[in-house]
Order: sequence, then structure tokens, then C-alpha cells
Amino acid sequence: GTISSGSKLISELLAYLLDILKKSHHMKLLERDFNSDKVSFKQSAAYLQTISLRNSSFKAVSSEESLLQLCLYLKYKEGYMIVEKTVRDFRLNQKSLAFKQWVQHTKARTDRKMEVDRHRWRLHATANQEIDLQAWYHALFYKEVYRL
Repeated sequence: GTISSGSKLISELLAYLLDILKKSHHMKLLERDFNSDKVSFKQSAAYLQTISLRNSSFKAVSSEESLLQLCLYLKYKEGYMIVEKTVRDFRLNQKSLAFKQWVQHTKARTDRKMEVDRHRWRLHATANQEIDLQAWYHALFYKEVYRL
């Protein structure tokens, strides 16, 4: 439905533009013939100046269009860069949040085990501090060794 109507519209527009192009070319030929000497086929100075002015005008309009397209491209690029930075910052924040949650979850799972381990080592260190250097160290510095 819409694809065939779209292609039909494009075909009609193309035919219309080709018709305008033919008429424009025909008008240029008529104007050239009107402004040319019938015997020598040389064009008049006024006609050559008109052609020069038209060419200059066309170059100016073409340059302006190129500049407008460049401005539009730069606006799109600037918008893309802003969106890209926002997405990058969002992803970085999400990764940071996920890492913090993982650390909290892991700590919550191991806190009880660490408390039991600390208590067991404290008992071992107190009981064996006279015969074991490591046990003596743990008995003396147990607060620094097991910081939760």
C-alpha cells in the first residue's frame, strides 16, 4: 500500500523535475539565440555579463547551501556527542552501583563467618601465645588483625 504509493509519488516527482529541466534548457537556448548576432553567432556583452552574474549567484547559493549542510552536520554531531557522554556516564554509574551492591552483598554473606573465625582465632591465640609466635601476635594485635 504505502510503499507502492510512495514509489509512485517519487516517479511523478522525477517526471516533473525532468520536465522542468527540459523547459529550463530550452529557455536557455532561446535566450542565447535571442542575444546572439544572427550572422556571426557571437553573444552580446550584456548577455555575457548576465551569464557571469548568474554563475556567480549560483556559486554563492551553492556555497551557502554547503555551509548550511555543514552547520546541520555539526549540530547533529554535537547532539550525538552529548548523548554519547550521557550514556557513557549512565553506564559508568550503573557499573559503580552494581559493584557497590556486590561488595555489600558479599560482605553481608561473609560477616558472620568472619566473626566466628575471629572468635576462634582469638581463643587459639590466647591459649597458645606462650608457645607460638603467630598466636602471640594475634593475641596482642587481634583488634588490628581482624577489623570488620
